[in-house]
Amino acid sequence: MRLRLMHRGLNIGDIVRVLSSGPMRGPVYVENLATGVRLALGRGVASRVLVEPVK
Repeated sequence: MRLRLMHRGLNIGDIVRVLSSGPMRGPVYVENLATGVRLALGRGVASRVLVEPVK
């Protein structure tokens, strides 16, 4: 999964912003702020990505 995300433009240490996330179903849309790449991650993949809030 890590390689798939890296090929799509999401790397370890990147700062991302959640663009939208439905309350029940559907993908989570994120944007990589370093590169401007926008991704739609399925709920299963998104639940496995470790994130920390940035202030």
